[in-house]
Amino acid sequence: MASFPPFAIVLIALLCSSPYSLWAWLALLTVIASWATSTPTPIPNGSKWRVAIVGAGASGLCMAKRLKDVGIHDFVILEKSHEVGGTWLHNRYPGVACDITSHFYCFSFHYNPNWSRAFSGGKEILEYFKNFAKTFDLYGHIRFGVHVDETRWDDQTRMWTLSAGNERFEANFFISATGPLIVPNVPPFKAMQQFKGTWLHSAEWDDDLELSGKRVGVIGTGATAVQIVPTIADEAKSVHLFQRTPAWSPYRRNFYFPALLKAALRLCPFLITAMRYFYFITGELAFHLFFTVNRWSHPVGNWIIARGMRRALNHDPDLCQRLIPEYSMGCKRVTPSQNYLRSFQKDNVHLLTDPIEGFTSNGVVTKSDVQYEFDVVILATGYDLLATCRPFQTFGENARQSQEDGWRDEPRAYLGVAQSGFPNKFMICGPGSGLGHSSILYVIECQVNYVIDCIRKLSATESKKSMNLKSHVYEDFIDYLKHSMRNRAFNGNCFSWYKNSRGVNWTLWPNDLVSFWYHTYSCSVDDYDFS
Repeated sequence: MASFPPFAIVLIALLCSSPYSLWAWLALLTVIASWATSTPTPIPNGSKWRVAIVGAGASGLCMAKRLKDVGIHDFVILEKSHEVGGTWLHNRYPGVACDITSHFYCFSFHYNPNWSRAFSGGKEILEYFKNFAKTFDLYGHIRFGVHVDETRWDDQTRMWTLSAGNERFEANFFISATGPLIVPNVPPFKAMQQFKGTWLHSAEWDDDLELSGKRVGVIGTGATAVQIVPTIADEAKSVHLFQRTPAWSPYRRNFYFPALLKAALRLCPFLITAMRYFYFITGELAFHLFFTVNRWSHPVGNWIIARGMRRALNHDPDLCQRLIPEYSMGCKRVTPSQNYLRSFQKDNVHLLTDPIEGFTSNGVVTKSDVQYEFDVVILATGYDLLATCRPFQTFGENARQSQEDGWRDEPRAYLGVAQSGFPNKFMICGPGSGLGHSSILYVIECQVNYVIDCIRKLSATESKKSMNLKSHVYEDFIDYLKHSMRNRAFNGNCFSWYKNSRGVNWTLWPNDLVSFWYHTYSCSVDDYDFS
């Protein structure tokens, strides 16, 4: 495990003495919020390593940039698509946006003072990542249109071989940065192919699809549906939303940044830093106040958000009963919106809670045998996370069974990064490192810095070529995750994409970002076997 840097120890010491405790905590959080900003020092002899990264989304780009920072330039990024951006490249549905504030959804070492809104849209975020790749000269390292289908460790050469069709790529280190949102979840509804209209998953949007004057059905009530419904409500003839479970949807004001503010941010970048500190600290406080179920503040938070939802629904008793959840806030992903709940007060927007039986040639039929006719049906049903964890087969030491088969229905990884038996293989945004309360880009930076430190520690051994996580370290860490998840709202009694069919939440980090920073601050050589 990592150890705190000296300045943090001083701040922690202050926690013991009133009246400085509150200010010490805030100072500590502020320092941690900006810790990832510092550029890592070059790795001696780093040029001897060759690195293969799979994925050119946020994770892969951040990893590539940090490799260049430490003097490792022999790396390749293998990307199956035609452009960088990952999920922001593929998701183009109406209203696609980020539910994290713009200035906290960017890397700490690459600010964007020109965000147009408080919560940026998908196109703008995609442009940010394109600009990131261009600014740090990463395009020359990317191989587009390369679909990796197998990765295999060689015990003799201590190298990884990545196979993509007839091509082979060899590397000392293999970084899987494929992202958590890859494989669309398409429920097996009956007779879907008989539908004469258009049906499509939100992640496979057809840019030529015209919704004006159409009868549209939307299936699902996650973040995607919360964005789609209010965006198409004024365009479509009618919108019917099929809801299985309601979502907690607090109000957010997605205002435009005035030109004067953007000019100030360009001239004074420290203002962006101050904003990021604010978002980080408030997110950490909210985590402990509202997502820890044994605190008095948890039901208070539920009550406050429910009251705001009633106000947005104009206190309509029927809509309030069906749209305000009974489960604890945080069990499913919280989906803030400015207009989602208000959409249901429009005459052409309808909420349906009767379960779907299947499709007909003209639309959808429910369990109550009620038929609804549609021109277009949108599946806003999220992603298959188990399939996402298996983008290709990975064979580790002694050609043991693939990592993906070993995971079964509960993928796990140490810090969301490493797994015993797979030397020199690291993941970014791996199992157990997702968030339900803050920016995933902070997690990505922490994990990337940890991987860089792993490479640094291996380089320091001079004669060693590989490092393999010790099995007891991995097992102890999984026990820690399970124990930490017990009192979190994420582990509540609801149907959630966070969980597998047995109700195990294996996707999220169960603690705050301070603890994640602490665990990933440095790589402990005692956690690995070097050979």
